[in-house]
Amino acid sequence: MKALNLVVDGSDDVEILTDGSGESYLSVTVAGGKPRPLHDLGGGAVRLVRLLLSFSACRESVLLVDELENGIHCSAQRDIWSKVRQWMKQWNVQFIATTHSGEFIDAAIDAFADAPADLAIHKLFRNENTGRTEAATFTGEALAGARELDLEVR
Repeated sequence: MKALNLVVDGSDDVEILTDGSGESYLSVTVAGGKPRPLHDLGGGAVRLVRLLLSFSACRESVLLVDELENGIHCSAQRDIWSKVRQWMKQWNVQFIATTHSGEFIDAAIDAFADAPADLAIHKLFRNENTGRTEAATFTGEALAGARELDLEVR
């Protein structure tokens, strides 16, 4: 599983194994070593595999993910967005994610730099005059301009 290498260097093989009680679990072999349960490799690895499986299960549909960046190291964030973009196309999935991370938004902008129209960021805020929650949408040039001006888009 090449995607798993984004968060676990040297992943060689992924398989479903059964423990002594008959329970199945996902196992990963790292750098020619012994198979290890996926959860032993950390939250980022589990998060990425869950994301991949979710994309596969949501073909021709919409996938909602809350705080996608949780468990993902900042050094892998742009690569994660590149994989997300690949899976969106591969399985025709509309992807909607929430985040509180400006760095994760920057990683998304970088990953969609050659197709900025494919990325939209919706910032929810409370209108001080009306007290209502409203949304500001940033796409394409507006998103690039907001980033250049260091405007808060999260």
